[in-house]
Amino acid sequence: MKKRVVMTIAGIMGGTFTSSAVALAQTKTSVEERGPVQESTISIPDSEILAEEKEVAATIESTTTTSTIKTTSDSLEKALEATTSETSSTESGSASQSSASQHRKEIETEETSLKAQTTSTVLTGMIGTSQWSLDPTSGELTIGPGVFSDDVSSAFDSISNVKKVTFSGPVKAGKSLKSLFSSWFALLSIERLDYLDTSQVTDMSYMFTNCTGLQTLDVSNFDTSQVTNMSMMFYNCRGLQTLDVSNFETSQVTDMSYMFDACSGLQTLDVSNFETSQVTDMSSMFDACSGLQTLDVSNFDTSQVTNMRGMFFLCTGLQTLDVSNFDTSQVTDMNNMFAGCKALQTLDLSNFNTNQVTDMAGMFSSCDKIQTVNVSNFDTSQVTNMRGMFSHCWELQALDVTKFDTSKVTDMSDMFYGCKELQTLDVSNFDTSQVIYMSDMFGECSGLQTLDVSNFDTSQVIYMSDMFGECRGLQTLDVSNFDTSQVINMSSMFADCRGLQTLDITNFDTSQVTNMSSMFADCRGLQTLDITNFDTSQVTNMSNMFDGCRGLQTLDVSKFDTSKVTGMIYMFRDCSGLQTLDVTKFNTSQVTYMWNMFSGCSGLQTLDLSNFDTSQVTNTDEMFDNCDALKKITLGAKSIFGTKTNTNLPSIADTSLYTGRWIGVNTSNTYSDSNTFMSNYDGSVPDTYVWEKASVLNSTLEPSSVRVHSESEVEWTWKITNSSSKSAENVYSDITLPEGLKIDKNSVKKNNLPVSVDDINGMNNLGTLSSNETVTFTFKTIVSGKPDKWLELMGKVTWEDNGIRTVNSSNKVKIIDEEQKDKGNQTNDLELLSVPVGFRYGILNKSNTPQTIHLNARNYQTHTNVVTDGFYTRLRDDRTKDNGWKLTAQLSDFSDETNSTVLTNSGIALKMENMKIESIKNRDTPQESIDQNPTGTPSTVSTNETLISGQAAKTLINAQANEGHGTWQLRIPFDKVSLTVPANTGEINKNYTATLTWSLDDTP
Repeated sequence: MKKRVVMTIAGIMGGTFTSSAVALAQTKTSVEERGPVQESTISIPDSEILAEEKEVAATIESTTTTSTIKTTSDSLEKALEATTSETSSTESGSASQSSASQHRKEIETEETSLKAQTTSTVLTGMIGTSQWSLDPTSGELTIGPGVFSDDVSSAFDSISNVKKVTFSGPVKAGKSLKSLFSSWFALLSIERLDYLDTSQVTDMSYMFTNCTGLQTLDVSNFDTSQVTNMSMMFYNCRGLQTLDVSNFETSQVTDMSYMFDACSGLQTLDVSNFETSQVTDMSSMFDACSGLQTLDVSNFDTSQVTNMRGMFFLCTGLQTLDVSNFDTSQVTDMNNMFAGCKALQTLDLSNFNTNQVTDMAGMFSSCDKIQTVNVSNFDTSQVTNMRGMFSHCWELQALDVTKFDTSKVTDMSDMFYGCKELQTLDVSNFDTSQVIYMSDMFGECSGLQTLDVSNFDTSQVIYMSDMFGECRGLQTLDVSNFDTSQVINMSSMFADCRGLQTLDITNFDTSQVTNMSSMFADCRGLQTLDITNFDTSQVTNMSNMFDGCRGLQTLDVSKFDTSKVTGMIYMFRDCSGLQTLDVTKFNTSQVTYMWNMFSGCSGLQTLDLSNFDTSQVTNTDEMFDNCDALKKITLGAKSIFGTKTNTNLPSIADTSLYTGRWIGVNTSNTYSDSNTFMSNYDGSVPDTYVWEKASVLNSTLEPSSVRVHSESEVEWTWKITNSSSKSAENVYSDITLPEGLKIDKNSVKKNNLPVSVDDINGMNNLGTLSSNETVTFTFKTIVSGKPDKWLELMGKVTWEDNGIRTVNSSNKVKIIDEEQKDKGNQTNDLELLSVPVGFRYGILNKSNTPQTIHLNARNYQTHTNVVTDGFYTRLRDDRTKDNGWKLTAQLSDFSDETNSTVLTNSGIALKMENMKIESIKNRDTPQESIDQNPTGTPSTVSTNETLISGQAAKTLINAQANEGHGTWQLRIPFDKVSLTVPANTGEINKNYTATLTWSLDDTP
């Protein structure tokens, strides 16, 4: 006779939230113990009698809820991005980290093209007099004693997939070890490297480049006394946690470029004893060493160095860096030198000699934490490139550039972009006579209160796009003396300068400008703007030009030459203060896009568009959206809008004065409503159309759940609302049921009172629906049909008012066959949507040894799709700012049905394997599918995870900023969910339950 324990993991909907806005979904696990079960008897020799078995079964169910979501800092749309788990190269400035980027591309190419050895024959070869052999089965390469040839860069070109290297005896290296182990991605270890005599070596460049699998590397015995080239020696050894180079003799080295680039796993690196007196190139030396918290380079002799480009680029973990003793008198390139050092709080550059430097682009870009940086003594007389020099220095509060000699600078684009904390910035002495690029120069300097650019010589400038974009704090800005005769791009030049009250641009020469898109967008503080002298003869793009200029009371664009303009989308959107706008002379013969051109111009009462030629226009969507006061429109023979797309000309307010129709002043030609007016007007009856002086019902159908099981019940809410000021008479409502939906006639209610089904099948006259009155019908339907089928319920409402009027509404439900529990009311931008209902493991025999059990299809007879499709936990992030999120899971202790027995510290383990993340397109629609080419996939996803009952939650998905936007789900295969029950766990005749809690946090 066997004693059995029955375990079930069952779930409920519900949950709580942590203080950091965590949404929880719960999954319960229950275990039922049964009494002795009679079994058939088989004779077994005493020696074969086994200990009693204990059989355990488990089932897991889930629930979801969401919390009030916290918001974090503004998304850094243009910020330099870097990760600590993977190295990346980001360009800030006119010149990029091109060499590093190229090598990283090579990494990706070579990593994906590794070829496994398919033969079992041991491979052999020679390097000089040293014989090597490779066991392709184990991947172990053995290098025998001998003397290496001087060139070993191609010594192992004939082999691949080496996992281990062992030196079996002393090896004398020649002059070069360049690329000896380069790009051995599968390499996990190198043993007895101390056998390698490097005393004659002069070149160690690329020696361990791209050995991404190495966790440890002992080079402590290397004799580097003759080495002159260490370029890229450890490049992309991202798996290394430690690296001892403290004994390196570097007195002969001239090239250390990219030496430790992308060693992102290093937590410490001792280079304090490096003798660098001969080094000329330190470019990208520590590039992307994102794991380093400290780095001592205080003793570096840099007197011969000419290139420091990207030297500390993306050292995101460094909090301090002492370069106060650096001799930079020979340096010509400091491009991106400290870019991406996000943790640095201070930086002493007071002794920097920059008189030879020509490139400072991106030098301090994305030094997020630095509040002050002393560059007051910088000699910039040779600098030609300052692009992005201080960009994204979000916390920089003071900056003295008054002594900058900018006489040779040609590029100042993005120079101060994103310096949001700066309240003052004195650039009044800047010599900008050679500058060509000023785009984004002061972009997002939202803290600036004043800015004096009145002396800027802009005679050579061709790009001014976003030059002052988002300088929200500026109250005044004097650009009256700007020479803009060469400028071709002024897009977003003053965009979001919402604090400006006045702006004098009367002297602007715009004869060369081709792009004025968003030029004054969201300058909501401007009351007046004189652009009467603008020469727009070359302009091709005026989209968003005055978008959001809600403070303007007048705007004279009557002289605009728009003969070359192709884009006018959002041109006057939200200019809500304008009551008149003269566009009668606009030449729109080349315009292809006009959507939202006047949308939000809620003050406009008349528009004369009779001269508009829309023959080339392909899209006029929402052109008049929210132009609620527009009651007079003059149209010509070629000003045709709505036949192309929906202009959203607002419906006429239905009052006792208006019928809702448009009528021609001269022709009496009528259109029944605004939509018909726009969609049917074909130019055959030009006229000035106005509202005709003389009811509107809205209808919505909502199911209680969009995803339902067959034979289940769905409750529908049908709201019919009179949104007008006039009563609607003889109202009828008629429901059309698809095959698969059957109405429960006894469930029909009108405003919570039982009524006949004839009230919603078009048989009964509902009478008159007064202004603002709402009739709410509720009724239930029974769902039947095959899984994955969508059933659409349609509602039609008719009434009389100057003829028969109709409004239709519909909604759909999907029949599902899943073991999923959905969140009914989806109200938050970030929330869990669906979690597994349960993991049921059935009955287990109690055993004095541990046992692992898997899900069995016989326990899932109702919803069989789960056996093939598995389970999933689905969530959505529809927030406007992609701040990231985190999904965790926690398994509680098991307890019986009465909670009288709790299996604390039981060690029961729930293991989920082969999990994968999926991006969902068109969620909860018939077009729902898995996106095969998603963007923004979360960077951290657990493929396999084990949850121990009663222990802390584990992170399954971690989405960083700008990741995980949209709908995602973690897919869990049915046959990969197992439960391991330790020996002698539980009591018989009891059913144990555990709760699996799914948590969604609004920050990674």
